[in-house]
Amino acid sequence: MKRPTLKNTAPVFARGGEHSEKQLMQNILIVLLFFFIVQALTLIAHDLLYAVIHTAGIRITGEEQYTVPLYLTLPARLIDIALVLVYCRFLERRGFRSMGFTRSRAVSDYLIGIAAGAAMLSASIGIAMLGGGLTFAGTGKMPVLLLLLFIIGWMIQGFSEELGYRSYLMISTGAYHKPLTALLVSAVCFAAGHCGNQNITALAYVNLALYAVFAGIYFLRTDSVWGVAAMHSTWNFMQGTFYGIEVSGNKPVNSVLVMSANSGKDLLSGGTFGLEGGLAVTAVLVVSIAVVLLLPQRKQPDAPAATA
Repeated sequence: MKRPTLKNTAPVFARGGEHSEKQLMQNILIVLLFFFIVQALTLIAHDLLYAVIHTAGIRITGEEQYTVPLYLTLPARLIDIALVLVYCRFLERRGFRSMGFTRSRAVSDYLIGIAAGAAMLSASIGIAMLGGGLTFAGTGKMPVLLLLLFIIGWMIQGFSEELGYRSYLMISTGAYHKPLTALLVSAVCFAAGHCGNQNITALAYVNLALYAVFAGIYFLRTDSVWGVAAMHSTWNFMQGTFYGIEVSGNKPVNSVLVMSANSGKDLLSGGTFGLEGGLAVTAVLVVSIAVVLLLPQRKQPDAPAATA
């Protein structure tokens, strides 16, 4: 068996080399700037909307306290996507193909990504339950229209993060640095991007970085953004909206099922941060990284083509 390597990912990074060489720190600062712009726009929209609601004398209670902020997140995420696309295309002069937008296998990649995300998250749930870290507490309240909103929201959220951290940061860095450097830079920045989340722990940072390593290798092996975006979205949807577990410290109000973390088992289940703060996810991610490293490097039919 051949030793797993990232050397055969060079053609994927080569597509990001159309732009003039930049320093590594500049890449990191740009992705952080995108992050802060989106956060600022979200906060401004949040304050403006609630000011209007307060002036109109409207009271927000119950599940509306959670769903209203969701409406604010979606436009901010779309702005984030637009910023990354415009920057890569017109300032770095990179083609959309270099960002992982493939013409072939897009649908099948997305469907496989959904299956992978659901399987990984469910495996983490199973490990946590077997170890006594989680208990099934029944079914929750989830109106159909709200469920559809969550699906759309998670699709946009997962895609925006993969576009920023993998399509932009990892590929732009790897165009003039070693693949391992690009992978680690993307992973560290992805974990750091969650530093403001509630109840975050050292293990949660490690797991977030491991997830980013897995996502980066998955992106490189498939030479496509579609599968990794679907996997990211499905992971969050399954964790928060389906199983009712905190998503990186964000507690869901509505969910299809309800799982409760057992006291004294936080190291396994992640406690109030959610599964991503526990060893159950660590185990799944380590195995997943090993598996994806062994996958053959895909050769896309449209690989040398399109720069736009």
